Amino acid sequence: MGVGRDGLGAHRVLDGPSGLYLVSNAGGVLKKLPVPGVAASASCGPVRWWNASTILATCEPKNIAAPQLWLVPANGAKPSALTPVRKSGTDLGDVDAWQLSSGLYLQSLGPCGTYELNKQAKNGSVTMVTVPGTVNSPIVVTASSSRLLIETAGCAGGGQLVWFNPATRAEQWLFRTGAVESIAYTNEENGNMY
Repeated sequence: MGVGRDGLGAHRVLDGPSGLYLVSNAGGVLKKLPVPGVAASASCGPVRWWNASTILATCEPKNIAAPQLWLVPANGAKPSALTPVRKSGTDLGDVDAWQLSSGLYLQSLGPCGTYELNKQAKNGSVTMVTVPGTVNSPIVVTASSSRLLIETAGCAGGGQLVWFNPATRAEQWLFRTGAVESIAYTNEENGNMY
């Protein structure tokens, strides 16, 4: 479930059949936000707000089990696919995305229950991004304009947390071991992420 604010005031975004629902905090559905190509028996899940008026959602296309990312305007305008339907390769579907100054980066499902970090080209193809020094599947916690905060967890060498610039490959390690889970904190006074 996502929470946000736009011209409609405070509201929540919920998953629903064939798309999303924009729901008032006071109660009641404000808008149904259908997403094309999603089966009526499937739903889309809100990932987070892409910007002040658009929701990033992960949806299952008809007859395909690999999730696809959509940008869904909260005003009910036509949604647009951010990622194509993935039918082959190691990317088994996309579950989150970040637009950095160096390109569009995706959190993707990988084989055997792992996650991948991929960079999507303008034609929709992806290239896997390796994060130096990590031993398990990279999970993106948050992003700045040029860096991703990556965490890895697991049995072998888990608890790593690093700011990573995929364009320059620069690393700023916060923990090499010991951090099992993390969340981002944004200081509203100056907009910095910690």
